[in-house]
Amino acid sequence: MPKHSKAGTFAAAGFAAALAVSTAMTAAPHHTASPLPIRTADVQLASDDSPLPWWMTGDPAWTGTSSDQPHTTTMSAIAVRPIFGRGGWLIGDGRDALELDPNCNLRCNGEDAGLFGGNGGKGAFGGIGGSAGALWGDGGDGGDGIDAIYQDGVLVAAAVAGGAGGNSAQLFGQGGKGGKGGSDDNYAGVGGAAGAAGGAGGSSGIFGGDSGAGGDGGHAYAISGDAVGGNGGASGYSFSGTAGTGGHGGTGYAYEGNAVGGNGGDSGYGKYHAGGLGGDGGDAYAYDGDAQGGDGGHGGDGISGNGGAGGNGGNATSTLGSSAGGAGGKGGYDGTVGDGGDGGDGGSAVAAVDAVGGDAGDGGDGGGTLTGNGGDGGRGGNGTGGASATGGKGGEGGYGGGAGYGIGGAGGDGGDAKADPTTGTAGGGDGGDGGAGGLAAGVGGHGGNGGDAAGKTKIAGKGGQGGAAGIGGTHGTPGSGGSAS
Repeated sequence: MPKHSKAGTFAAAGFAAALAVSTAMTAAPHHTASPLPIRTADVQLASDDSPLPWWMTGDPAWTGTSSDQPHTTTMSAIAVRPIFGRGGWLIGDGRDALELDPNCNLRCNGEDAGLFGGNGGKGAFGGIGGSAGALWGDGGDGGDGIDAIYQDGVLVAAAVAGGAGGNSAQLFGQGGKGGKGGSDDNYAGVGGAAGAAGGAGGSSGIFGGDSGAGGDGGHAYAISGDAVGGNGGASGYSFSGTAGTGGHGGTGYAYEGNAVGGNGGDSGYGKYHAGGLGGDGGDAYAYDGDAQGGDGGHGGDGISGNGGAGGNGGNATSTLGSSAGGAGGKGGYDGTVGDGGDGGDGGSAVAAVDAVGGDAGDGGDGGGTLTGNGGDGGRGGNGTGGASATGGKGGEGGYGGGAGYGIGGAGGDGGDAKADPTTGTAGGGDGGDGGAGGLAAGVGGHGGNGGDAAGKTKIAGKGGQGGAAGIGGTHGTPGSGGSAS
C-alpha cells in the first residue's frame, strides 16, 4: 500500500482520527534490559556414523517428514549411552538438550529415545526435539527461539526461530510441539524489526496418538522502519489421531513504518481422524505507516474424519495510513465420510485513509466420495476508513456428499464498510455462494448475505447464490443484499 502525504492524511482523518491505536501501541511488549548473552556456534548433537535405517531416523515411514523443517536424528555426543533407562540406546527416554550439554545456548537439540521405545528429549533455544523409539513413545518438544539482541541500538543477533517438535514412535505416540519463535523489540534503533517463525510440530504414530501443534511466531516492534511478525509453524501429520493446531502468527507493531502480522500455520493431515485447526494470522498496528494483517492457516484435511477449520485472518489498524485485514484460511476437506471444516473469518481493517477488510476462507468439501456435509464459508472482515472502506468477501460453502448424500456448506456473509459520511466511499463485501449438495438427493447450501455500506458514496454488498441441489434434492436459497445508508 502506498504512503500518503501528511496533509492528505489529516484531511481524510476527520472521520477516523479518533482510532484507538494508541491503546494498541501502549499495549506493545514492555522492554526490560537484560544482560547480553554469549552465543556459541550451532550445536548439532548428532552421530557421525553411517546413515541409519528408517526405524531409527524418527521420520514416519508412511508419510516422510512432517514438514519442511528437518527432523534430524539426534544421537548423544556422550561417548557411551546406557542400554536401558534414561538415555538408554535400546529402551529409554532421550535426554533433554541442556541435560546433555548445560553450556549450550543456541539451537540445542534433544536426544532421540532408545531404539525400541521411549520419549524424545526436549530441545532448547531453537533446537529440535528428539524423536521417539520405534514402537512407542512421544516426540520431544522443540525449544523456544531466542529474542533478537540489541546493543546501543544496533542489532547484533537476529531473532531465532523455534525448533521443530520430534516425531513420535512409528506405532504409538504423540508428536512433539514446535517451539515459539523469538521476538524482535527494536525500541531505539533504525532498520525495523522481524519476529522469527514458530517451529513445526512432530508427526504421530500409525496406530495411536495426536500430532504436535506448530509453535507461534514471534512478535515485532519497531520505532523506525517496518515491523514484521513471525509466521506460525505448521502442525505435524497424524495417521490415527487428531492433527495438531497450526501456530498463530506474530503481531507487528510499527511507529514510523509499515506493520505486517505473521501468517498462521497450516494444520497437518488428519488421515483417519479429524484435521486440526489452522493458526490465526497475526494482528498489525501502525501509527505513521500502513498495516497488513496476517493470513489464517489452512485447516487440516482428513480421509474419513472431519476437516479442521481454517484460521482467522489478522486485524489491521493504522492511525495515519491505510490498512488491510488478513485473509481467512480455507477449511480442510474430508475424502470419504465426514464433514468439511469451516473457513476462517477475514480480518477487520481500521484506518485514517483506506481500509480493506480481509476476504474470508472457503469451507472445505465434505464426504469426497461418499457422504458428508460441506463446511461453511467464513465471514468477510469489516472495513472502517476515512477516505474509503471496503468489506471483505464472504467465503464459499464447501461441497457436500460427493457421490452420496450431503448438505452443501453455507456461504459466509460479506463484511460491512463504513467511511467518512461527508467525503468517504464505502463498499460492502459480497456474500459467498453456498456449496452444492451431494449427488444423491443432496441439499444446496444457503448463500451468504451482503455487507452493509455507510458513507457519502456507498454500495451495499450482493448476496451469494444458493448451492445447487443433487438429484431429487433441494436448491439452496440465495443470500440477501446488504443495506446502504
